[in-house]
Amino acid sequence: QAEKAGGMVHVLLGNHEIMTLRNSLVEINDKYRKVEAISNTDYADLYSEKSVLGKWLRSKPVVITINDIIFVHGGISMEMVQKNLKIDQINKIFTTKVVGKNLQEVNKIEMLKFLNKTDGPLWYRGYFDDTDFCESKIDSILSFYGKKHIVVGHTPNKEIISLFSKKILGADAGIMYNQPGEMIIYKNGSFYKSLRTGCRIEL
Repeated sequence: QAEKAGGMVHVLLGNHEIMTLRNSLVEINDKYRKVEAISNTDYADLYSEKSVLGKWLRSKPVVITINDIIFVHGGISMEMVQKNLKIDQINKIFTTKVVGKNLQEVNKIEMLKFLNKTDGPLWYRGYFDDTDFCESKIDSILSFYGKKHIVVGHTPNKEIISLFSKKILGADAGIMYNQPGEMIIYKNGSFYKSLRTGCRIEL
């Protein structure tokens, strides 16, 4: 449907997908335990390397760019830039060395441990939580990757957040606070937040 309308659907891995693919299930919702009972299958087996869904998820990236926008679950930290990590390199490392791998084994290699921790692309919250994070840092990050905006999820806010004149957009909005949620729309060079009523508000 998206292709017929001239678009695409892109799926990115986040921290919870990575956890599930390595059989770390401590944070899954109780409703997924019902799936186990209904299917008579261990939840992790539904996403194993042998399952269609598991194979498909293992092929997905953790960071993508579309035009001048970076999309990533947690964020891109200054530490990632200082390590000279390019987007293709990050995705290759996750696909081949992190996704589905035992956490203890991952943590034995310093680069893998770094990427899978708080300054890595899946867990980073510094844009919102680090009081020392400033516009010069996001300018350095965007300059390194040659982009103008970063859209992230992961860190919940009560509404869609725009920081530093839309250089950072936080898309995880409302649901954790029992609000109906919001959606980012990008059209003709402008960002909007879309409410459940269908109303669009330019950011």
